[in-house]
Amino acid sequence: FECQICFKAFASDDNLKKHMLVQHQQREGAQIKEEITRNHPAFADTINNMLFRQDGMWHCSCGKMFKDKGHAKDHCETHVEGLCYPCPNVGCGKWYGKSVGLRAHRRICRVAPLKSL
Repeated sequence: FECQICFKAFASDDNLKKHMLVQHQQREGAQIKEEITRNHPAFADTINNMLFRQDGMWHCSCGKMFKDKGHAKDHCETHVEGLCYPCPNVGCGKWYGKSVGLRAHRRICRVAPLKSL
């Protein structure tokens, strides 16, 4: 039994399923997620509508304030479901619901060279 993402071989189907869940965060029958970032048209307006600038600070509709617009947008991702940031390293297969999670992961992920864009 072979993983179709990282091509590791396993002695049993159960071991492959466990590997997929732990290493690639996928359950049997689940589709491989596609990249959907906060710049995606379906989410960009939603996130931008949550933010407004007042007195030199960026304010979220929930009441939190930020000096930096990027940090404010990072925060707004906590209010939006459906975002997907996959690791661009070939063979990694991990994905994150927030860009901050992917940024932290990229510091330690050294699976293979980045995919060419």
